Amino acid sequence: MADVQESKESRAAYYIDQLFTIGVCGALAGVTIMLWRTGALDKMLDKKFHIWVALGGLSLLALVVVRAIAVWRSVDESAERPHDHGHSHGDGDGAACEDDHGHEHGHSHGHDPIEPQTTGGTLSLALTPSAPIGHSHSHGDGHDHDHGYAPWRYAVLLLPVALYFLILSNPAFDRSPVYRPSNTLDYIQNFIIDFRSILWEALPFIVLGAVIAGLVEELLPQRVVVALLPKSRFAAVALGGLLGLVFPLCECGIIPIMKRLLRKGLPLSCCIAYLLAGPIINIVVLLSTYMAFSGMENVFESLPDGKGSVPSYQMGGWWMLGFRAGLGYLTAIVTAMIVDRQYAKHGDSLLTVEARPGLLEMADEEAGPSRSVWQRLSNISETALHDFVDITVYLILGALLASTTRLFFTSEDIAGYGRDQPIVAILLMMGLAVILCLCSEADAFVAASFVTLRPSAKIAFLVLGPMIDFKLYFMYTRIFRPRLIFTIYGAVIVQVLLYSVGVHYFWEAYAKYLINPQQIARSDISEKERTAMAQKGAQVVALFGSPPPGASSHVSLVSTIGSIWLVNANEEIVEVRFTQLENAASTQDLRDFYKGRRVQLVGQFVGSDQSFTLTRYKMNCCAADAQPINVNIKIDDSVKETLPVSQISRKWLRVTGEVHFKEFQGVWRTWLILKPRGDETLMRQGDSGDAKVKALIEIIPAPANPYVN
Repeated sequence: MADVQESKESRAAYYIDQLFTIGVCGALAGVTIMLWRTGALDKMLDKKFHIWVALGGLSLLALVVVRAIAVWRSVDESAERPHDHGHSHGDGDGAACEDDHGHEHGHSHGHDPIEPQTTGGTLSLALTPSAPIGHSHSHGDGHDHDHGYAPWRYAVLLLPVALYFLILSNPAFDRSPVYRPSNTLDYIQNFIIDFRSILWEALPFIVLGAVIAGLVEELLPQRVVVALLPKSRFAAVALGGLLGLVFPLCECGIIPIMKRLLRKGLPLSCCIAYLLAGPIINIVVLLSTYMAFSGMENVFESLPDGKGSVPSYQMGGWWMLGFRAGLGYLTAIVTAMIVDRQYAKHGDSLLTVEARPGLLEMADEEAGPSRSVWQRLSNISETALHDFVDITVYLILGALLASTTRLFFTSEDIAGYGRDQPIVAILLMMGLAVILCLCSEADAFVAASFVTLRPSAKIAFLVLGPMIDFKLYFMYTRIFRPRLIFTIYGAVIVQVLLYSVGVHYFWEAYAKYLINPQQIARSDISEKERTAMAQKGAQVVALFGSPPPGASSHVSLVSTIGSIWLVNANEEIVEVRFTQLENAASTQDLRDFYKGRRVQLVGQFVGSDQSFTLTRYKMNCCAADAQPINVNIKIDDSVKETLPVSQISRKWLRVTGEVHFKEFQGVWRTWLILKPRGDETLMRQGDSGDAKVKALIEIIPAPANPYVN
């Protein structure tokens, strides 16, 4: 009777867990799809990620539907079947089923209840429901799914859902990042933006990884894994480090796949090599690294006296790709071999119970009854949802910690501390990689934005980030015991530091022999502007004759058009982008091209009543990696009006001003000078003044997409 009562309680716990899993995952899928449908992703992710989020939400919803049907069908079918283990444990005492059997159930369970097992003195629920629920396949040691009802996990999973409805009812929190936050609301706003962008950038890849993990668990026989492994352990580890070419996922999506490969018999050292190298050694990350640093070798730095410039000797796309892939792979292989030695000493105690390799005999695995397509779909959906819940809980906790830390440390602060000290810069960029929790497909663009840092510091950032950060630590705890986590972290950190220092001394000594920087004038000029340039250039050439000897036609054209803009007071005012003005100061030709021209710019106000900046953010992949772009604005000394700073603080403004350039410590910067002409005024305050009078500063509504194009 006690066994029957315990079985009923265990079955009840199983169904409660399944219902909560279905409900919470369904809510997350619904919110994900709504974010995509309503365009709310524009403020969190770059457009290239939108389709991935949509596919992730739809895939998660499909898993939920399949799982819901399977659970619904299992209730009626299991109720009609009497409780019968269908096998003998070899003990005469029926109570033996309450203990840890000490052997693997290498066959299909033919009973409905859930078997409580004791592992290490702690009672855990090893669930073995009847075949309709989806467990007609074999389980590993201690069984795979730890389905014990844990309300705290579902509370964590519901945080993004609750946040979605909070923002839906209070749009004040759904705004762009605040540059230099000054009050509690600003900090809360930045926290929400970072948390949501980190979460929803990773979510679709976790769903994809969970689906692949379900397919591996259901369709990949253990004998195939054993047969494919090279006999040499080093060769097996080296092959594991290249699995990212087969499963090209980011670090979050790799974790559930690695867990299933562990259970299928892939050695721990091979899984560690895949875990650490996979986020770097895959085609998407390698391509993004090349694109981010392409042309970086042609960066020049202005001399302090302003007389000319010298090569910065930065790494270009191929060099950065080679160092990142090579050092990332080397770090992963060495760490995997260290873990292999530790595993030989401590065995499976380095892993959590549900991540330990199964002890299935291949004969037993093959002896199980064949399963229908529906049973296989049911098994895949249960495994995928279980892994999704298990990993996403700790992704959310890691994202919360990362978003909190980012409130106190900015990338600009860290880069500033280490700009003149190469070794300090390496250490600070390693710390920044841990704090930012960026996806490996996006971090190269962030690293490339630190133009003044030495290449070695950028390499440290790019190699360490995909292997170690706050969110990954929490996710690792679902697979590894603390001893193993600390071993991995220690080995990776020491190696990345040593390799990066070595790269620094190598590059400083040999860069001038390895690359040949070319000073190339780059501009961000639209086709419309190019057409206007050509028309005016023709007029200038007709008036003033042919270009000067030795000058290219492009240089002559740009310089003469800059002159005609200076003298033409009736020139049409053109709205420009932040990136245009950012590039405008890069060369003398572009400075001549823009100087004195009146332009309009839209951005957020930060500053005082006489000098301020307009700020917008440039997003590479998500809001968490967005970098601020600032344009300095100064009111001409002849203007007597003052700005109502309290009224326009953090507001979006459209500003009209003249482009000028100032040199600071050898670097040219773009400024807009505000000087009203004729009947213009600096700014209309309230409803006063003639509405027909042109104002140089206008308050406008926040744009739908606050990021620069």
